[in-house]
Amino acid sequence: MSLRVVVLSVVALSATPAWPQDAVAEAEFLIGIGPDHPAARSTLDRLGEAEAALSRARQLANPRLEYTREQPSADASQDTVTLAWTPPIDGRRGLAIAAARAGRASAEAERAAHLVHVRLLAREAFAAWSQAWERGAAAAQ
Repeated sequence: MSLRVVVLSVVALSATPAWPQDAVAEAEFLIGIGPDHPAARSTLDRLGEAEAALSRARQLANPRLEYTREQPSADASQDTVTLAWTPPIDGRRGLAIAAARAGRASAEAERAAHLVHVRLLAREAFAAWSQAWERGAAAAQ
């Protein structure tokens, strides 16, 4: 219920004033409610967490960078740089990446569903306002 109050107050504050016009179309009312709307931005945290989990799953386990220098005499020396990691032999890395991709897809779908819910609440508010305005106009006649 508090989400509805927040959405309605944000919509009321972000909507363009309707008093100089005779009629406001629903499309004009909903034009400002998109993915960047503050009520829809609340889902960005879960999407960011899913992206981070996918990035972690793609990383190689325990990378090591080693540098050694051998100098048996003043005239001879050898520098060796080694990059090594534990190879993903057991297949868990591929499964972790697949799971992280599914988590990201889930977060994206949840974000889209939340945006649809926010737009539905705004449409309900618009319908209530429009009916009240029509009743007031009919009563004035």
